[in-house]
Amino acid sequence: MKTLAIANTKGGCGKTTLAANLGAYLADLGHEVLLIDADIQPTLSNYFKVNKTIKGLTAFLTELDVMDSISRVPNECLDIVYSDDPEGKLHEWIKQQPDGRLRLRIAISRLVRNYDYIIIDTPPIGMISDALVLMKYADVCIYVMNSKFANKQGVKYIEEIQEKSGSKSTGIVLNGIKTKRWKYYY
Repeated sequence: MKTLAIANTKGGCGKTTLAANLGAYLADLGHEVLLIDADIQPTLSNYFKVNKTIKGLTAFLTELDVMDSISRVPNECLDIVYSDDPEGKLHEWIKQQPDGRLRLRIAISRLVRNYDYIIIDTPPIGMISDALVLMKYADVCIYVMNSKFANKQGVKYIEEIQEKSGSKSTGIVLNGIKTKRWKYYY
């Protein structure tokens, strides 16, 4: 397991918080971690001090040297490719360019050897099909669900998405559980 895609079907479930916390935790353990903020509502970089004078996700996918778009978090084993595309135009570019998806695959494959973990904060599934493209290049896809909205149909939908994306392994994180309702919990 080296590349993880963190996904959800509905905003506000804790996807970005999970990506930030997981990245920080792995970095605290001494692993070299790269966080990629690919969400069209970019907030991952708000969790860390990021040098936004360095090029972001747009350069990561459109320019030749992907290393020029990586910001180092001070005093951490953690780097971030922040989203510099709040209008979501980059996702359209990926779909319209004949080599858009190829560039994405090449950019990620170039970085795999430099990091112990790459964590991709994807856009919500269903909103943009590019989440499926990002998930295709991940070793593990982690879906974040809120307990208020979790149901059998949601789990079946995740199974369908997993098949469509071709991801190798899938996990679910259930957030928002009211622990006071349960006598025994962890």
